[in-house]
Amino acid sequence: MRHLPVPRAALAVFYLLAVALVSAGVWTYGRGQALEQMAARGAADLALASDRLVTQLTRYRETAVLMSDHPVLMALAEGGDRGDAEALLLETVDKTSARAAYYAAPDGQVLASVSGPVPGDLAARPFFLRALDGALGAARDESSDPAARSFSFAAPSFGPGGRVLGVLVVVVDVARLEQDWRGAWP
Repeated sequence: MRHLPVPRAALAVFYLLAVALVSAGVWTYGRGQALEQMAARGAADLALASDRLVTQLTRYRETAVLMSDHPVLMALAEGGDRGDAEALLLETVDKTSARAAYYAAPDGQVLASVSGPVPGDLAARPFFLRALDGALGAARDESSDPAARSFSFAAPSFGPGGRVLGVLVVVVDVARLEQDWRGAWP
């Protein structure tokens, strides 16, 4: 039996086709591996950022809870000196880098405030109503200005018999938190 000669051109085309298929397979595998590594790194970065944000917001939440029962604020709810309360709030805002803090009566009337505007119709806001129920209230700013992003914590002040005397609200500047991250990100 006689073998038919295969032209060299056909062998070259077959060789190039085989090399192209192997190269495409290696490229696809390598790309998949690289994308998996990038996805894992992205998930790790997101988890780290989330943990960092929660940790930083916890500081402000705890500030609101701990400061809400301060004797100066409780005295303000019963007709105490507004100047003393505002000095205390200013010191708190300065030490914690909060955007603002204010203390309000259960009807929503602001008794003392520092470092920022107080939202209108406070008594109708869900985070304030939650604090009036005796729980910690929290809300993100609903402002239309993207540069003014903030997060607020509202903690109740309890008087005799467990009734709510007032609500301390601590406002966090989210842009400032992000700015702090830029300097500390690895």
